[in-house]
Amino acid sequence: MCNYISADFNNCYNTGKLHSTGNWAGGVCGNNNSIITNCYNAGIITGSSISTFGGICAMNNSGTVTNCYFNSETCSGSAIGSNSGTIITCSGITTAQMKAASGVTSGESWSGTALVDLLNGYTEGDPA
Repeated sequence: MCNYISADFNNCYNTGKLHSTGNWAGGVCGNNNSIITNCYNAGIITGSSISTFGGICAMNNSGTVTNCYFNSETCSGSAIGSNSGTIITCSGITTAQMKAASGVTSGESWSGTALVDLLNGYTEGDPA
């Protein structure tokens, strides 16, 4: 989604394929120095010379990443590639868990609804 975050990212997601030729790659961001909350990555991460990668963020320098998930079937490794910030409830879950939101912690403000709707092909505003 972006290379460097210095502003808050909330309730966002990535479903696209990310291919990096640089040093780092992350499903939501490459380098975080801010706050990432309630985000997920369902996309695939690939690269030719990636030294640091994460399902959510490649590098979390001084930021905070909370309630974020990535598809562990399409992205190997951890949620955060390199961390010197704060991580709260971030993990990889399977495609089946994403579709059912069974891997998403209950009590979150988004409750997995956007995740379930997106992965099941529903877009807000679509006719019922």
